[in-house]
Amino acid sequence: MGNHGGMGEIAEAPPSPHQGCVEALDAADRFASLSPTERQLLSALMEGHASKVIAVALGISVRTIELQRAHLLDRLEVRTTAEAILLTLRSLITKA
Repeated sequence: MGNHGGMGEIAEAPPSPHQGCVEALDAADRFASLSPTERQLLSALMEGHASKVIAVALGISVRTIELQRAHLLDRLEVRTTAEAILLTLRSLITKA
């Protein structure tokens, strides 16, 4: 026998209309905590530059860029560069 909407199914509550605002404010707080160097790196990543290009432009090694990127992701509490960019965009929206 199949389950046709009877007991055992747990419906998810719809997201709160204020949830997006809270997430955006949290994003703004995390972005504000970045150092100028971390912001510069994030900006270069948002422009689509590869680590090697960023390293040459800043006069530092690619390994240093990769370490700084990892630290940046930790500071922003995200796992990927794409998530960091999305978080940055959210923080910019709250400023508008």
